[in-house]
Amino acid sequence: MPEPLISVVIPAHNGEAFLDQAIESALGQTWPRTEVVVVDDGSTDRSREVAASYPVTLVRQDNHGVAAARNVGAATAKGHLLAFLDQDDIFLPEKLERQCGALRAAPEAGICTCRMRIFLEPGCTQPRWIYPDLLDADHRWFQVATMLMWRRTFEQVGPFDESYQWGNDADWFMRAREADVPITMLDESLVRHRVHDHNESRWEEPILREALRVFRTAVHRKRGGVPDG
Repeated sequence: MPEPLISVVIPAHNGEAFLDQAIESALGQTWPRTEVVVVDDGSTDRSREVAASYPVTLVRQDNHGVAAARNVGAATAKGHLLAFLDQDDIFLPEKLERQCGALRAAPEAGICTCRMRIFLEPGCTQPRWIYPDLLDADHRWFQVATMLMWRRTFEQVGPFDESYQWGNDADWFMRAREADVPITMLDESLVRHRVHDHNESRWEEPILREALRVFRTAVHRKRGGVPDG
């Protein structure tokens, strides 16, 4: 039986500064069957040219946001398993191999997560939300890049909610938990999350508002009600 194909979906919007590193980390995986799908979400910089210089599947669309780009990438991907990588983050070379092994060892699991290390890009200012003990340490945080999932799991939970600009990954994970998707966890740091001057995570207030909406909507789902906006 052939090894399953793993698809790595990278949404890109004006990400030329670090996109090459993200793509190279996905292409450089030790897992023998990997495809990389880059979705250019209406970039106005050289993101398209950067992606086109690599052996990836490149999809172009108008700017509809990261959730829409992830959904288009998942629909385009041919893999039995799906991974999602942001344009400024990095997979360690053995990430997919280690996580695929964990999923095969736990056939009931639909998702495998791992730890993540946060680092500050040299020369960039440290945002207020990054406390000193967060940097250069391994964290078990939910972040979309830490997951590897079976395609059937993605189809079971459904696509990312495109009404969220920042909270779509947290909303997806909460829906997965509500669907009782079994999760296996690797106690290894296999993702590097880059903090730099153009991270959208620096936009603290709108991100907090969306996070509150994610949790409020989850509570309404649990109660069988309709969220109040």
